[in-house]
Amino acid sequence: MSGSAGSRSSRASGCWSPGRGSFDLTLTLGSLHHVRRPELAVAELVRVTRLGGRILVADQLAPIDPLQAVELDRLERERDPTHARLLPDTDLRGLFDANGLVLLRSEVDAGTGW
Repeated sequence: MSGSAGSRSSRASGCWSPGRGSFDLTLTLGSLHHVRRPELAVAELVRVTRLGGRILVADQLAPIDPLQAVELDRLERERDPTHARLLPDTDLRGLFDANGLVLLRSEVDAGTGW
């Protein structure tokens, strides 16, 4: 942990699990598409975020068209074998809903899918 007086920050991986409600802000940046079970990753973000805290998810989105999404995932796996699957916006929103999250802001760069 590091930070100035009154603030605290931590870096965690799947190997270390902080207690329930430990953080005001949790985030996943460009990593959710590497996770085989993204529903578990989002549930863990919720678990370690205090009630009323914020969660930031930033990742590339899959195309709406399922055939385009399958092809993009194939290309991504060729480029990076750790790639699991890009999620379309509707799937991410479903994960948020399933975990009782309220989406406050959504931005997508149309050129990159980020």
